[in-house]
Amino acid sequence: MSNLHIGNVDLTDKENFQFLYGSQLYGTLFGIYGKFTTANADEGYYIKEIEFKTINYKGILDINISEIKRPESKDYQPPQDPDANEESPMPTPQKVLVFLIEVQALKTADSDIQYMNFIHQNGGNENGIKVDKNNFLHFDRRLKKIHENGEALKNNVFDSEFYYREGILLDGEQYPEVCPKPKTQSDGPVSLLMSHSGGICPRGTVKIR
Repeated sequence: MSNLHIGNVDLTDKENFQFLYGSQLYGTLFGIYGKFTTANADEGYYIKEIEFKTINYKGILDINISEIKRPESKDYQPPQDPDANEESPMPTPQKVLVFLIEVQALKTADSDIQYMNFIHQNGGNENGIKVDKNNFLHFDRRLKKIHENGEALKNNVFDSEFYYREGILLDGEQYPEVCPKPKTQSDGPVSLLMSHSGGICPRGTVKIR
């Protein structure tokens, strides 16, 4: 995780959906947005609820959220400024709230909005979940196979993020699988993640303002 390429989220804005994460899968460019219900807290905020919304911009397959896991609070050591001298102290360690979001192509959703409540739920207390200003919200995105039974090809739709396809299969042959991703997408270089199924842009980070 790096602080060189991040967005910002304003937790005083309770009216608008703010951009949290974007990626491209199956040739579809999509973004995930969030609208926050918050209350002020010492040096930060209590998040009471987040409404997540997916927007598909371009591509033939819609991508939607299939599951959002309870977030985890983790320590994060920001990297040293490249222009700093050797005697400069390291930046102050900070907290990051990590969300695991699973998405799926052709996912039929009852609504285009997914709710996550933090009042006595998902790690929150009676006020919600506490976050400090200038800390981070981090999103690890997982990709679920298109077909519920895990088939490569069904109803003339081929799952190209998880399987390779080259012509006609001979009797007894199976479509070869793309190598599975590392268990933790926050670990390892981007070049490693890119070589796995759904590996393009698997994570994103925004800073709390």
